[in-house]
Amino acid sequence: TDTYKKRGVVVSLDIGTNTEITLASKGRMITCSTASGPAFEGAHIRDGMRAAEGAIERVQITDGEMAFQTIGDAPPVGICGSGILDAIAQLRSCGAMDSKGGLDEGHPLIRRGEKLSEALLASAETTGHGRDIVLSRADINEIQLAKGAMRAGIELLFEEAGVTASDVDEFIIAGAFGTYISVEAAVSIGM
Repeated sequence: TDTYKKRGVVVSLDIGTNTEITLASKGRMITCSTASGPAFEGAHIRDGMRAAEGAIERVQITDGEMAFQTIGDAPPVGICGSGILDAIAQLRSCGAMDSKGGLDEGHPLIRRGEKLSEALLASAETTGHGRDIVLSRADINEIQLAKGAMRAGIELLFEEAGVTASDVDEFIIAGAFGTYISVEAAVSIGM
């Protein structure tokens, strides 16, 4: 990313199994690593998976209907990190999810799962394995934990460098996940 060549205050993230964060400011580079990536790579997510054929990578809710795109246009078999962020952003924007991640069981896209509320992303009839693919409240919590870990790392670097978020001139998301992430979805969910 050539972060060391940049002028001003620059934050670089590589989101993977861990998220490595670098803050460049006033000729100094400081870094930290947070344990946030596993959720974005599908770990601890009920139907989560790495970005591979059949992974739901994009989600769009239009006129109350859930639509998705999979890697390789294959029948869906799970959801990867970019799809998870899209799904959360879309559920939030259509009113199916509140600002704290709670799912509204009164919303037509939300149903009661075995233990918690969940959104049906793909029905068993359309999947490559014959099971529903869902995003549950527990899955959303995993993303909230990952977001919190990343934010904590960034805040620690800000404190160490004596800068604030408003001082940041450039924000770089690197790595495989960074290539496919919907920045709009990430921003809309406060990531």
